[in-house]
Amino acid sequence: MAGETRVALVTGAQQGIGASVARALAAAGYDVAINWLDDQVQAEAVAADIRASGRRAALIRGDVGTAAGAAALVEQTIAALGRIDVLVNNAG
Repeated sequence: MAGETRVALVTGAQQGIGASVARALAAAGYDVAINWLDDQVQAEAVAADIRASGRRAALIRGDVGTAAGAAALVEQTIAALGRIDVLVNNAG
């Protein structure tokens, strides 16, 4: 993994603790998939902050309350950012 970009998927990342974790991971050098369900404006603001720090951000809308929803988040993250190294399961 040396020299490769690390990727994190953070659920519930559009606000509060999830948004803070997503921004911190970007500051630590991760590209971040920002999962959100009901607040696109806030999710886009988090993504803008991450991109401003020089990292990639992918907005992944979805509900982690079902197995199919969680599987879709993983698939969409890998499609957008190529891999997942860290999962922060923050959604409430």
